Amino acid sequence: MTTTAAIQGMDTFATAVALPEIRGNMSATLDEAAWILTAFLVASAIFTPLFAWLSRRFGQRRLLIMITVAFLGCTLLVAQAATLEEIVFYRFLQGVAAAGMGPLSHQVMLGVYPRSEYGSAVSWLTAGRMSGVMLGPLIGGILTEYLSWRWVYLSNIPFCILSLILIIQFVPEAKSKDPPKFDFFGFIALSVAIGSLQLMLDRGERLEWFQSTEIVVWTGLFIASLYLFVVHVTTQRNTYVNPQIFASRDFVIGFFFIIILSIMIMGFAGLLPSVLQNHMNYPVSTSGMLIMPRGIGTLIATMIAGPLMMRIHPRPIIIVGILCMAVSTWQMSEFTREVDTWTIGLTVTLQGAGFGFFSVAVTSMVFQTLTPLLRPDGTSMLSLARRIGSSMGISILVSQLVRNTQENRSTLMEHVSPFNELLRGAPIREHWDINTLRGLESLQREIELQAEFMAYLHDFRLMAVLILLLLPLVFLMRGQPPPKK
Repeated sequence: MTTTAAIQGMDTFATAVALPEIRGNMSATLDEAAWILTAFLVASAIFTPLFAWLSRRFGQRRLLIMITVAFLGCTLLVAQAATLEEIVFYRFLQGVAAAGMGPLSHQVMLGVYPRSEYGSAVSWLTAGRMSGVMLGPLIGGILTEYLSWRWVYLSNIPFCILSLILIIQFVPEAKSKDPPKFDFFGFIALSVAIGSLQLMLDRGERLEWFQSTEIVVWTGLFIASLYLFVVHVTTQRNTYVNPQIFASRDFVIGFFFIIILSIMIMGFAGLLPSVLQNHMNYPVSTSGMLIMPRGIGTLIATMIAGPLMMRIHPRPIIIVGILCMAVSTWQMSEFTREVDTWTIGLTVTLQGAGFGFFSVAVTSMVFQTLTPLLRPDGTSMLSLARRIGSSMGISILVSQLVRNTQENRSTLMEHVSPFNELLRGAPIREHWDINTLRGLESLQREIELQAEFMAYLHDFRLMAVLILLLLPLVFLMRGQPPPKK
């Protein structure tokens, strides 16, 4: 199961590192290229709840084999795509297949471990996922720089084959249960809600949000479909999602926590490689190496968090994770374009440790309150929280990046004047002479770079504040004390 969990994380983060190269080859803008990540995440979000019903219908082992083969096929299609539209379409199909990897891995793992050892089970599963996160930037950076971005996807082939072998050999053949009749209305309502929300977030900045009729339509469709879905699942029997999982306070808070965590993780996946490559002038392979310590930090933290949860209450572990993420993210908001590699490495390592502590403790507390009967729905909805948070993270942070870049550019341009003593100084006059066309062009390029870099720092500061706002909610979670020995 750890191998299956690792594939998805490796693919996503390798794509994030290769994204600037793909963007250049396809002559795409920043928000257009973001759809390469967003399409995958939206598809995963829409189809993740479906696997609760499918696992009961086909059995976990058979379904895992099917989606792994489908993921491999879609990966090959992405690798041979010739246009940005093809890449986005095949990434969407790839996301459909990947939607079941997370919840099915959780189901198998939780079925093997007793409730008292859920912390250990989640730590191993998270360690497997984070090994993919750790290898993804490294593999993506090296393959993109020395071969081609297409090899980022071709490198998935051996991992998918290994995963298939392990599933066939070690995952027990679970008898398929007799699931209730498939709830088409619930499926369609939830899918429309998720799709409408994503389109609203992605297109809002370009269309000036609610000044656009299109954005108003997407927002109304999201609200209406979500309302219909909530009414449907709370008034009907045998619905697409079992509403009993939301009777647990820990599950509801954990669901929200995972959304915020995914915003953080995917926000950095979309932002940090661009900062390193476009503003700090690091090669693709080097930027991959600098991001890799985050996975190492997460891996170490998950291995510590599991045994700790056998001895102490999960709440302090969650608090430590929040503080690690907040401190590291605030440090990143103070970066300059000349920051040294050691500072970057230590910061992302601390950030990764925060991810590990937070994810293991929250996930364990969530499943401690769910009965085995609700595990398929619980694992699917928790994976849905990750998908929603990931897609929201990319959309919101890229939207803020574009807006703040424009505002910063306008502010900086106000200082371009013959009366500005800095522009009249001897050391820079040769390059930024505002009395010549060449000097103005050079100055404009520098202003563009500075404005975008400042916008990246604003996004990092926003994420630091967002994660700190979670602290009061930690004390509302009940959890279970560690077992007495």
